[in-house]
Amino acid sequence: MNLRRCFRVVFSPGFGGELKALTRLAWPTTVASVLEYVMWMMPIIFCGHLGKIQLDAVTLAISVVNVTGISLGFGLGTACDTLMAQTFGSENKMRVGIILQRSILILLLCCFPCWSLYMNTEKLLLLIHQDPEVARLAGEFVTLFIPALPGVFLFLLATKYLSTQGIVYPAMFINLAVNILNVPANYLCISYFGWGVRGAAIATGVTQYLLCFFMFLYIRVRKLHLQTWPGWKSDCLQEWGVYIRLAVAGLLMVCLEWWTYEIGTLLTGLIGTVDLAAQGILITINSLNYMIPMSLGIAASIRVGNELGAGNPVQAKLAAKVSICTFCCYAVFATIILLSSRHVIGYVFSSDKEVVSLIGEVLPIVCVTQLADTVQAGCAGILRGCGKQKLGAIITFTGFYLLGLPFVAIFMFVLHLGVKGLYFGLGMATIFQCVCFLITIARMDWKQESLKAQSMAGIKAEENVSHCNDSISGEEELDKEDKIPNGSLGRAGHRVWPGQTTTTKVTTTTTARVTATASTFFDVLASKSLRVFSHDRKNSTLFFKTNFT
Repeated sequence: MNLRRCFRVVFSPGFGGELKALTRLAWPTTVASVLEYVMWMMPIIFCGHLGKIQLDAVTLAISVVNVTGISLGFGLGTACDTLMAQTFGSENKMRVGIILQRSILILLLCCFPCWSLYMNTEKLLLLIHQDPEVARLAGEFVTLFIPALPGVFLFLLATKYLSTQGIVYPAMFINLAVNILNVPANYLCISYFGWGVRGAAIATGVTQYLLCFFMFLYIRVRKLHLQTWPGWKSDCLQEWGVYIRLAVAGLLMVCLEWWTYEIGTLLTGLIGTVDLAAQGILITINSLNYMIPMSLGIAASIRVGNELGAGNPVQAKLAAKVSICTFCCYAVFATIILLSSRHVIGYVFSSDKEVVSLIGEVLPIVCVTQLADTVQAGCAGILRGCGKQKLGAIITFTGFYLLGLPFVAIFMFVLHLGVKGLYFGLGMATIFQCVCFLITIARMDWKQESLKAQSMAGIKAEENVSHCNDSISGEEELDKEDKIPNGSLGRAGHRVWPGQTTTTKVTTTTTARVTATASTFFDVLASKSLRVFSHDRKNSTLFFKTNFT
């Protein structure tokens, strides 16, 4: 009986439909992410044929570009996951275009500090004792990439602009087309014209602007902007505080974990070449494996944000539940694949038996880390859909910097566990993060989150109340397992007000109760509407709990 009840709780009505909606968003996003990864690998492949120094320089340069530039834009762009998704789910869809304009301005301003770091790349690399020739070539690559950074940010925002509306195929097909053009572009710039590392930077910059150009051209030609683009408005210069608070918290939420893995790679380099080579392969495996949960997390943030903005807390909760189940299933599947191939997967990247053997020893630890990391990546998407980036950033900082890194140092340099110690520490941090995210989602007040989402989308107070009451009625229907009490609910699960006919018998007592509830509802709404939607969250929550539940 308990097993049956558990099954019904997990696979509740609407589970299959929500799973289809999540999958339709996730798989094109995954393909697009893989294609973007391949695009960045192409200059490394071509420069690898020029020599070891050129290979090291381009690899290092791309790492610098990602860590000091693209990661910042990606983190700041997470505010769109909240604001655009919630706003598009509401009736105020033109506001999505205003948010896009605001995002463009903020991310273009973000380019300036990134450029200052890019221009000093060579000096920064020399400070951490990199080879002078490698540092010089890497500095040239990063400097030539400076004009391309706005193109990267604009394509990122255009992708989010469409994906939060449920339009995910353009990014996939445009990435595929530009990947096809990327191969001859790299060949011409690197090999044919003999520009070497400089040619790699030029080809990479050109492909980024091709992505941006084709995306905006597609939006324009297919008229995908008509429903959400009001034209450039002065409103985009307002409410920067809300966006920046979400953006900075999202930046920390994304980058704190990202930077921890980069720090771990630097620490591994202090141990020995075998451990460093193994870590390079392991982090590549991690990156490839992470693309699916990352895409699922993006899809989850869209689904949850859309439903909260539409005033459907019950459906938003179901979307979160389906997402978590999907993350867990994929995590188990990926773990089984990695464990079963742990002794041979290293040969895909290296022929050194010592390196391959070390990878086989470390992979079981990595699998535990990836198991938790997959679930937390999806949960992070749910939190972004709810606008909980600040809480996510606090949990991430606590897990990785107060718990993970200290234990990494102990395991690696005190207990001399090498790269195994790195993943022991990272595993502890990731498990802590995953558990905290799950607890946060389990304790979430979805009705209150829906009201907040509609408020951020600019929906009026009366509409907020109406949406939430409809959704609450639906939740009561699900909770009572379709057993409709006499006089309280009609066929479709909506409340029966005086004067409304229904085929269900309505007792005198219940009718009086419903009439009293309706009277109380309108009286209190008229007299206290300002207090309900004021910034006094405590009083507002008390009001809703007292009168609507």
